[in-house]
Amino acid sequence: MGSCDFSLEFFTYDNVDGDFNLTTFALAPEDLNIKIPFIKAAQSIIGSKLKLFSTPWTAPKWMKTDQVISGYWTLKGDVGGPYYQTWANYFIRKFLTENSTRVLLNSSGINSTINLEATAFITPTNQRVMVINNRDSANNYTITVNDASINGKSLTLNLEASSFTTIVWNAPAACSCPSGAWYQSSVNPCNCYNFIKTPKDWTSANNDCQQQDPRSTLASIDSAFENNEVLVNGQNQTSCIQLFIGLQEPSTNVWAWINNDTSTYRNWRSGYPDGNANNKCSQLNTGDGKWINIDCSTTGCYVCEIKIN
Repeated sequence: MGSCDFSLEFFTYDNVDGDFNLTTFALAPEDLNIKIPFIKAAQSIIGSKLKLFSTPWTAPKWMKTDQVISGYWTLKGDVGGPYYQTWANYFIRKFLTENSTRVLLNSSGINSTINLEATAFITPTNQRVMVINNRDSANNYTITVNDASINGKSLTLNLEASSFTTIVWNAPAACSCPSGAWYQSSVNPCNCYNFIKTPKDWTSANNDCQQQDPRSTLASIDSAFENNEVLVNGQNQTSCIQLFIGLQEPSTNVWAWINNDTSTYRNWRSGYPDGNANNKCSQLNTGDGKWINIDCSTTGCYVCEIKIN
């Protein structure tokens, strides 16, 4: 948020002394021309799994006791006073700037044509928080908020004209993997993996996953982060060159995950899938993480996965 040690110059988003209403708050050219384009480029590669951490390097100097933009600083006044309240609002305004680009918020039904802006974040105690601003002075709107991390979690809200609405809800209970050889993902803690070195064909491998745990199938991979995690742990836990994963071709040119995961992330090696009508199953190479399609009757090592809802 704002400038930092690596910026071309010092800047904040509101340099007007005493602007407690943040009426002159505005993103900087560095945000619009550098940060946001790079974030959106990364998101186009990673998909919805991209996570960002935003923190300020400094408050505007008029809010600070020493009136200096750089160096150690504290806010003026007491906690809960006007400077602290304005600084708190500054955090929210960062994501509610007029005509700003929403990068990571899935805001279906929220768009500038109906004067709604929203931001969502997670607290240190893992609570979900969403702040919605209805800037329309004449109309109420009804929207539905969905939490993709909790199946069936949705809330319908009536947003009054010229209003801020804040909603807070708790995350699902912490996930726990089965005991034994199961490995808990550090990327998505509700994913559990088991790397099997005994060679089986693709169908037998998937059946074995389900025998180990009814919730388990051959693994689906939703992002480059997950792919790298499977790659590294496959290298550490097996000596296998290839690992069967749960991607298959149930019909011509249609590849789908055996567990009905709808992720479209793919990491095919160049030239794959190769178009061979017999090669309808997939393997991940433990050398570089690239995928190939292969005959399902081929035997090999495999990785099982449980996705805990």
